[in-house]
Amino acid sequence: MKNQGLSTILAFLILATVFACNSPTKSKTDIGEATVNNARVIPRDTISLAQFNKWIATWEQNSKNYMDTSTIKYWSIPKTDLSQFVTEKHFGVRNYIGMDDNMVPHSILVGTDGNGNIKVGPENHIYDVTAPCPSACNDL
Repeated sequence: MKNQGLSTILAFLILATVFACNSPTKSKTDIGEATVNNARVIPRDTISLAQFNKWIATWEQNSKNYMDTSTIKYWSIPKTDLSQFVTEKHFGVRNYIGMDDNMVPHSILVGTDGNGNIKVGPENHIYDVTAPCPSACNDL
């Protein structure tokens, strides 16, 4: 009986060690889930400068056709995205409209410095705060 209890505890410890060693490279923070990349924490719902530029160009090329056939009532912005954004050191903010390859519009937040220039870097991210209505409508 004593050996069975010891075997159960040993099996539990082995399983706990295996699961702990196989955990994904994501971590929970008090402001949302983030991805660890080269020892830097990259907030969720962020995009690269290249993706930002591509989406802005796609919107500029297709916005007239999109707006002729569709409308955007609003974007829902998750509180975690706003919390993450305001923890970064910005003087101001710009809100851009971009469009992905599937012709889905995106609301994009970018911080600015005191001269109105976009601030992008390891400590300043570009936030894709997309939940456009339509299609992600939750009207009362």
